[in-house]
Amino acid sequence: MEKPPAVRGLSPFAGSRWLPLSVSLLLILVLMLVLLESLARAQAESERLMLEMTLRNINIGLQAAKGHALARGREHDIPAWAGQNPLRWLDGELRDYRGECPDGGLGLQPGQWCFDPVGGTLVYATRSADYVRDRNGDPMPRLRWRVGVPAGTAGGSGGLLALQVEPLEPVFWEIPGLMSVFRP
Repeated sequence: MEKPPAVRGLSPFAGSRWLPLSVSLLLILVLMLVLLESLARAQAESERLMLEMTLRNINIGLQAAKGHALARGREHDIPAWAGQNPLRWLDGELRDYRGECPDGGLGLQPGQWCFDPVGGTLVYATRSADYVRDRNGDPMPRLRWRVGVPAGTAGGSGGLLALQVEPLEPVFWEIPGLMSVFRP
């Protein structure tokens, strides 16, 4: 009598290729999700830095314009600058600037700028709206700045020289791992 062939001690999944394939696909999917989230955070941080640099450049241009006005004896013109378009002091063009927007910037696409002549504000539509919050934690799809004298500044020529571009309300960038407050 012949002996039956020996039964090997194989796993029930040994002949199947679906388990290693599904594990590999799951790992790739998790890795892609982590990379996409990291990319979104990096884009939000770069947008925050771009805004900070742009507003610094505008304020530097405003300071230079005040210096020119003072040197020419035209300091009486400076008070009229409050509420004007701050891009007039920015050397060069601002990328994605759409000009005047009497609708308050409601028609802006993400990443675009405009000046609202009615409110005297510079408006920016955020690309990273999920990461930008007001002091109550509500999303801020539009950020606004105005040329004015900072609160708490002395009047007279001291207040006049303090004229700068200021945000209308504080903006909080809630980027995971980076709890930063945006103050131009």
